[in-house]
Amino acid sequence: MTRKFKRAVKAYVADGVLTQEEIEDLKKLAESEGIEEHEAHIYITSRLKKRKAKLEKPKNGVEKLSSIGETLVAVGGFALTVITFFKKK
Repeated sequence: MTRKFKRAVKAYVADGVLTQEEIEDLKKLAESEGIEEHEAHIYITSRLKKRKAKLEKPKNGVEKLSSIGETLVAVGGFALTVITFFKKK
C-alpha cells in the first residue's frame, strides 16, 4: 500500500461510512497507485471495520458512569422493596 492510498482510505472512513462514490474514488486511486483490486478491497474493509468499532466503543468514563448508575438503580430498587416490605408489617 502506498502512503497516498492509506491517507485517502483513512480520510474516507473517518465517519465510519463509505458511499459508493467514495468506493469508486478509492478504486481509481488504487489502480493509479498500482495496487491490486483485491488487496485494496481487503485494506479498505479492514480499516472501515476498525473505524466503525472505534466509533461504536463507548468512552471509558461513560461506561463507568453507566455501570455506577445501574448499580445505584439496583440498590435503590432493593432498598425500596425492603422498606415497602417492613411498612406492610
